[in-house]
Amino acid sequence: MAFQKKDCATNALTFSYELSKNTLVADIIFCLPVLQKEAKEQDKLLKAHLAHLIIHGCLHAQGHDHEVSKGTKKMETLEVQMLKKWDLSYFYAILAICPTPIHPF
Repeated sequence: MAFQKKDCATNALTFSYELSKNTLVADIIFCLPVLQKEAKEQDKLLKAHLAHLIIHGCLHAQGHDHEVSKGTKKMETLEVQMLKKWDLSYFYAILAICPTPIHPF
């Protein structure tokens, strides 16, 4: 995979083109077979997993990054807040138990 320098399929890729105070233009590309496999392995509904990755991709498009430790906590906090609004907050219930979050990427 040329975009992430990985030799495997990933669940989603975000390409941000424009970011300003009032405008965000980006493409988020999803790999359905990977999403289906992950949802099954994580015992999640596919539509719930996709909703989470839409939020995740939008945050990436806004410049958030979980590859750096400071960014991880901030990005996860924003994800949890948005997931709660969609009543999907159970995704991060495991954070209370697991000290190292499991990211989809």
